[in-house]
Amino acid sequence: MDAATLKAKFRGMIKSTTIWFNALLLATIPYVDSIIDAVTSNMPIVSQWLSPNMVQNVAVFILVGNILLRAKTNKGLEDK
Repeated sequence: MDAATLKAKFRGMIKSTTIWFNALLLATIPYVDSIIDAVTSNMPIVSQWLSPNMVQNVAVFILVGNILLRAKTNKGLEDK
């Protein structure tokens, strides 16, 4: 991949709402435990279905997978 292609892909990433959305979610991962604690303390029935570690691991998998899938879509980021 040459420099021009990489530069075009980077510009496309900056314009991609999907990339920004997932980057924002990825940035919230350190706060997942606090969010889960707040939700489970206010809605006890949720605590039987979710554990903080499970939620955090699933969130990382989904976010990284989503970003990788977005980079592989038919419309390349350089075409944005």
